[in-house]
Amino acid sequence: MSSARPRGRYGVDAPWVPWMWVGFTVIYAAVTIVAATLWHAWPLVVVVLALVTVAFAAGAAVYWHTSLRGKFILWDRLLTQAELPESGRALDLGCGHGMVS
Repeated sequence: MSSARPRGRYGVDAPWVPWMWVGFTVIYAAVTIVAATLWHAWPLVVVVLALVTVAFAAGAAVYWHTSLRGKFILWDRLLTQAELPESGRALDLGCGHGMVS
């Protein structure tokens, strides 16, 4: 991202969503540990639960990244590709909070 452009702070999109991902990660990690130690579950069950735990953790990480940093990268790419004539005008409809406008 270009250092000439100001960077705002718009917070996390849908702030409850990443905590939901973290919550599922913790729950699945606990179930994986219980399955491996107390239930003496089949190794395949433990592996599947561990993979689900990793998937939820990765989902939370991706969500945090896209919400806090990724949108700025995307916006910068889109705005540098936009070509308007010097005297041109643009109309932004449905822009939500108007962050990109």
